[in-house]
Amino acid sequence: MRTTFNPVYKEKEILIKFRHRVIVPVYIPEKDHEGYFKESLEVLKISISSLLETISGRTCITIVLNGWNENVYHYLKGLFERKKIDSLVLHQENKGKINSVLDVGRSCLEEFITITDADVYFHKGWESAVMDVFKNE
Repeated sequence: MRTTFNPVYKEKEILIKFRHRVIVPVYIPEKDHEGYFKESLEVLKISISSLLETISGRTCITIVLNGWNENVYHYLKGLFERKKIDSLVLHQENKGKINSVLDVGRSCLEEFITITDADVYFHKGWESAVMDVFKNE
């Protein structure tokens, strides 16, 4: 049994490291190799690569893996281990885009949150264009 106080209780505020969080829900089923999802892993890799190349140092990425696909999991786990993405949320079954985004969004401390799909290509300057929208409102 502990006999001292938890030092975390003395901390008065939470340090917010990032200003902007990008949430990417991903659903690529294990079995659909010929249909709609045939090249989804390659599309995901292009999307994440373009995202990583275009964000600032004050932006972090959360990826939610909705359902289980071994190849997708290993790719995303590698990104997490190399600290390319801030967090990786794993679900055994597909919770759906909205539910998975809400789960993550509720715990975000960042001032701005971008929700995107796993097949979006990010062009240079997208992030500052989004911030400009909020500056001009």
